[in-house]
Amino acid sequence: MAAWTGRVAELSRKAADARKHQVVADQLQAAIERIRSDVATTLEHIDVNFSEKASYSAIIELARRIVKHNDELHKSRLELELRITDLKKISMSAGSKKNDVEQTLWRWSADWAQTISRLGFSADARPEDVSDFVLALDDVLQSWEKPKNRSSVLMSYNTTVRSMPDGWLRPW
Repeated sequence: MAAWTGRVAELSRKAADARKHQVVADQLQAAIERIRSDVATTLEHIDVNFSEKASYSAIIELARRIVKHNDELHKSRLELELRITDLKKISMSAGSKKNDVEQTLWRWSADWAQTISRLGFSADARPEDVSDFVLALDDVLQSWEKPKNRSSVLMSYNTTVRSMPDGWLRPW
C-alpha cells in the first residue's frame, strides 16, 4: 500500500506540474497571439499585405525585413541630408566666389575703359580692335625711331591707317 500511496503522490505531483506547465504554455500562447496580432495590425497600418493565416514566425520575419529595409532607407536619407548640406555650403561658396569675380571684372572693365579712352576708344571697343591699333601705333613709332626721311614716316603712317578695317575709331 505504501508503494501505491507513493505512486499516487508522485502522479499528483506530476499532474500539478503538468497543470502549471499548461498554464504557462497557455499564457505563452496568448502572448504569442497578442504579439502576432499587434505586429499584423502594424503591418496593415503601413499597407503591407500578408496572409491572414500567416504564422507568428512568418509575420515576425516579414516585420524584420521591413524594419531592415526602413533602417536602410533611414541611413540613405541621413546620407542624402548630409550631401544636401555639403552642396548648400559649396553653392554658398560658389556664390561668394562669383560675387568676387564679378567685382574684379567690374574693376577691370573700369580700368580697361579708362585706359583705352586715352587712345580715343569708347568703353565698348573690342580688345582685338585696340590691340590692332596699338600694334599699328607701335609700327608707326618704330618707323619714327629709324626715319629714312620724314616722307617715309608719313607714308608708313598713312599705309598703316588705311590698312585698318572700317569702323576704326581714329583718335587723331
